[in-house]
Amino acid sequence: MSEIPRGRSETHDGDTHLLRYVVELPHPQAVVWEKVASPEGLPSWLCAADPLEPRLGGAITLRWLNGETEVSGRVTAWDPDHVAEYTVGAPHGRIRFHLE
Repeated sequence: MSEIPRGRSETHDGDTHLLRYVVELPHPQAVVWEKVASPEGLPSWLCAADPLEPRLGGAITLRWLNGETEVSGRVTAWDPDHVAEYTVGAPHGRIRFHLE
């Protein structure tokens, strides 16, 4: 495992990688939730999400802002205001936001 500022990188089984970041943001949790768990919020900083069905098992397609990558998958964890997790195709895999 190698250390990176505010986070860490782990390699498992030689080809599976986990990047974990802890970031303190000067915004109310409700504002951050909107940015990580809605099709209106995600494009302002990460990627377009259309569709994004905000429920466990819902469909999601992420389109990166550079237009080069589009991946589809499912919402694999959903606890409103706290956890949004999207599992999509390679190269991105599982993307999880845990707010507290």
